[in-house]
Amino acid sequence: MKTILIIAETDGNSPKPVTFELSSLGRQMDGKSGQGVLVLVIGVSPEEAAKTIAADTGLDVLALTVSGSEWITGDIRKQAAAQAAETLKPRYILCAHSAEGGDYAPALAIRLGAACVSAVNRVSDDGQGSFVFSRSICGGQFNALVRPDTDQAVIMVQPGLMPADTSATPAGEIRRETLAVEAGKIRMIGVEKTRESSSKLGQASVIVAAGRGIGAPENLESIRRFAALFPNSAVAGSRPLIDMGWLEYRYQVGITGATVAPPVYIACGISGSTQHIAGMNGSGYVVSINSDPCAAIFNVSDLCIVDDILGFIDAFERYVTEE
Repeated sequence: MKTILIIAETDGNSPKPVTFELSSLGRQMDGKSGQGVLVLVIGVSPEEAAKTIAADTGLDVLALTVSGSEWITGDIRKQAAAQAAETLKPRYILCAHSAEGGDYAPALAIRLGAACVSAVNRVSDDGQGSFVFSRSICGGQFNALVRPDTDQAVIMVQPGLMPADTSATPAGEIRRETLAVEAGKIRMIGVEKTRESSSKLGQASVIVAAGRGIGAPENLESIRRFAALFPNSAVAGSRPLIDMGWLEYRYQVGITGATVAPPVYIACGISGSTQHIAGMNGSGYVVSINSDPCAAIFNVSDLCIVDDILGFIDAFERYVTEE
C-alpha cells in the first residue's frame, strides 16, 4: 500500500511542472516516513503522461482512464481520486493549490471525511511519523502550523514550494485501471486557450512585477523604464492589475496566471496575497518595494524597501544614470 498519493496535473498528454514539484515533495516526505509514494494520473488518455512521470521521477504511477466522458471536470477528478483513495487508503493526498486543485480537492476531502489543508508553503516532520503543514493566513501576514488529526488529509501545495526533480532512475512501474464515471451536474462544452503567451516571463533573468500600489495605469510606464535598466528583464503584474485591465492576462503571475522562478524578482507595490506568492515563490532573490511596512510580501522577500514606489524608481534611475 502507498500511503502518499500524488494527484498529477497534466496539459493534454504532458505533465505540468507542478506535478514534478509534488513528486519531489512526496519523495522527501517518504524519506522521513517510509510510507511509499504513488502518482495518480487521471485522464481520457493518461498513458503518455503516465510514462513521462514514471520515467522522469522514478515513482510508481497509476494511470486511471476515464470512460463515459469526453472531458475531465472537477467532479470527475473527485470521483476518480476518491476511488483510488478508498482502495489505497493513503495517509496524505498531495495536489496543487491551483485553479484545477481548488476545483476538486475540498470536495474530495469531504467525500473521504478527510482534513483539507490549502495553500501549504512548508512541510516539516513532527518526529512522530506525521507532518506539520505551514499555510499563510490573514492575507499572508502570518503562517499557521497545521497537523491534521484525521486518518487521511488532502494537502494542497503551493506551486514553487519544491524544485522539480526529473533525474530519477530507474523508471517507476505503471499500473493501469479504467473508471466509468457518472455525468454529474456539470457539463463541459469545450476548452478555449488564450492566444497570449507568458513564455517571455519564463525566460527572463529579472522580472519586475507591478501591483495596485503603483496607483494608476499610466504609472506602468515607470515600471517599464525600471525593468529596462536590467538585462534580460520582463514586466509582470498581480491579478488585480489584470482584472482592472491595466495589463493583459499574459503578464499575470500567480495561481491563475504564470508560475515563475527568475534569479531576481522585483515586486513593486504588491501587497503579497497567497495567490501571487504561489506564482513567484521559487524565485532566487526577491526584492519588494512597498509603502506599507506590514505588507505580506515582505515575509517572502530577501530585500525589503519601504518607500513610495514611483519615488524610489526615480531615485534609482538618477543613481544609475549618474554612475
